[in-house]
Amino acid sequence: MIDTVVEIDRMPLTFVTTSSERAELVWRRARDALRMEVPAALGSAIEAAVHDDDSYVFIDRLDVTCAIRSDWAPEVMASAFAHPVARELTAASAGEGVRVFRDRPEYLGAYLGTLVAGSAGAQWWLAEFDGLRPLPVSAAVRTVVVQEGDAAWDALARLTPELLRQVVLTLDRLDVAAMVHSLANGPPTRDVSQLFGALRGAAADSLPGLEHRVLLALVGLLGSPAGPASAGDAAALGALAAIVDAGMHGRLAAAGASATTIAAWCDAVGIDAAGREALLAFDAPEVVAGVLEEPPAGTVSPEADGGALFDTAFTPNGGAVLLAVVLARTGRWHEWQARIARVASAEQVDAFASRVALRVVARALDPSHPSRVERDPVLWRILGGAAPEPRGWTRAPDAVWTALGVNVEERRRATSSWLTAEARELLKAFGRSVPGCQGSSPGYLRTRLLSMPASVSGDGTSARLGRAPFDVLLGLSGLTRASVTLPDGRRLALSEGLGP
Repeated sequence: MIDTVVEIDRMPLTFVTTSSERAELVWRRARDALRMEVPAALGSAIEAAVHDDDSYVFIDRLDVTCAIRSDWAPEVMASAFAHPVARELTAASAGEGVRVFRDRPEYLGAYLGTLVAGSAGAQWWLAEFDGLRPLPVSAAVRTVVVQEGDAAWDALARLTPELLRQVVLTLDRLDVAAMVHSLANGPPTRDVSQLFGALRGAAADSLPGLEHRVLLALVGLLGSPAGPASAGDAAALGALAAIVDAGMHGRLAAAGASATTIAAWCDAVGIDAAGREALLAFDAPEVVAGVLEEPPAGTVSPEADGGALFDTAFTPNGGAVLLAVVLARTGRWHEWQARIARVASAEQVDAFASRVALRVVARALDPSHPSRVERDPVLWRILGGAAPEPRGWTRAPDAVWTALGVNVEERRRATSSWLTAEARELLKAFGRSVPGCQGSSPGYLRTRLLSMPASVSGDGTSARLGRAPFDVLLGLSGLTRASVTLPDGRRLALSEGLGP
């Protein structure tokens, strides 16, 4: 049986007596009686008057009038007051201006929605969560999920796709890990096809990291008849996501279907014991077939010659593709190529110019960790020049940097300053290319317009872009459907619609 709980924030009392001489005495006696006896009396009255369900009902104000005698016993006074309160509560629950949530998950979902919108602290009906106000949004979401357990996971599963995406985007990696680790221990409850289906849906979105895709996939699993996801499901999803990500970046070779292959892939990717155990709990040939034949959105079947695992590869750094287009359109890339041609051999010009372009694009997209973008092997298909080397490239000689205007006597600091200045100019040019975004801050451009995934063809001549948060503005700019000739002569064509 579900317990009914009524919480009253304030209960001001106004007394009207028939005898002014005894008003003070009556008021004190009635006040003390109601203070001591109303909770029990109201509990009994509510059980009879309020429906026995999971609903959360929030009423801003309730006016109740009742008559009591000054010679009644305290419990009789309280009962006379409690019964009309119970009736008014029942009537008000169906009235206007009342917030009703059918159960705990729906109430938690409403809190998560207002939390990411920045308005949770202004809602009186969310007073239960006032203790979370000092926390960052990511920590507040993590706290709710860890403490509420299944109810919070159910709340996440009920959010609209767009709101769920906004919630996931607010989370940092440590909080995502804490949420996933809060799942109940147990083996995987889903089969490989279900796991890949959820992973495909998550890979189609623009998310900060692999952990976020796993979290989104876990939430997607909650709608299946198998019930709540387990720690085994989370471990299997994390391992599969890591293997698929490595495969799409060409770091795994296609191999025959065997448990040995799975173990080797786990070692190559660095999957922990829990992930390995979860994967090996499935039928090994089915796992291998799933990775090879049903990759997430944005990928296709392996190359016929058995080379890289996937021909069309996925990158979370889709914004770099747009920046490369702007860099080529503005002529800066061509200008660097012309300057480098004065000091380098014809065979080296394209490679050096492309690598300089990659460093500028990386600094513009992620100034805190540009090397993360520079080492993305998928971007090397577009920005790597004539001889892409995903794990690094030969340092450009001093003559190249001198030709670009860098003081090589203070090479490291001067190069960093030059790259930062060029990256700043590139972002300004990008902002001018998008309607209404001229003069927008670099942070705004990165988070709202350049945060997206992309799939890139094996020869680097076509890219398909996912959705940015403000993809409508990008659509108006025409950048996501651009076709541009790169300085090395290749034609790069962009299209939209990365997803299932």
